[in-house]
Amino acid sequence: LTSLSGLNLEGVGFGIEISDNPSLTTLDGLESLTIDSALHIRNNPQLADISGLQNLVKVKGPLEFENNDALLNLSGLENLEAIGYLEITNNNSLLNLEALGKVHKPLGSLKIAGNNALTSLNGLRNIPSVSDYFNIMNNPALSDCSIFAVCNILLNEPNPIVQISNNAPGCDNKTEAAASCQSSPVTV
Repeated sequence: LTSLSGLNLEGVGFGIEISDNPSLTTLDGLESLTIDSALHIRNNPQLADISGLQNLVKVKGPLEFENNDALLNLSGLENLEAIGYLEITNNNSLLNLEALGKVHKPLGSLKIAGNNALTSLNGLRNIPSVSDYFNIMNNPALSDCSIFAVCNILLNEPNPIVQISNNAPGCDNKTEAAASCQSSPVTV
C-alpha cells in the first residue's frame, strides 16, 4: 500500500489499524475520519506525514504509533482533545509530541518507550491525569519528563504505578523525574 488517497472515510465505529505498509508515506485520504474506538498506526517505516488526521478530535480507545521510523512529529493531531490510552513506541526519528498540546482529558494509560530522538514530553503538558499506569522508558534523549500528569502522580501518590527508566539524565528514573518536578515550574 503506497497511499490512502481516495478512501474518504468519515466514521469508524470500531477502530482502524494501518500497519505493515513499507511504502506508505502519508495518511492523506483520512481528512474526514472520526473514530469511536481505536487507531493503531504500526510498522510503516516510510510514514512521515500524518496530517491526514487533522480533523480528528477524539479517540475513545487506544491511540498507538509504533515502529514508524520516518515520523519526525505528530503534526496533524493538533485538533485532538481526548484519547483513551496513548502508546508511542519505537519511532526512532520522532522528535517531539507538541501536536498533542490540545489533549486535556485524563488518559487511561500512557506508554512512551523506545523513541530514540524524543527529548521532551511537553506536548502532553495539558493532560491532567493518567488513571492506570505510566511507562516512560528507553528514550535515550528524553531528559525532561516533568509534565503535570507525571509530576502529580510522582509527588502526590504514595505508591504510584509508574515505570520510568533508561531515559536521559533528568528523566532516567522515578527519583530523577520527581526531583525535576520539584525544581521545575510545574504546578501540581
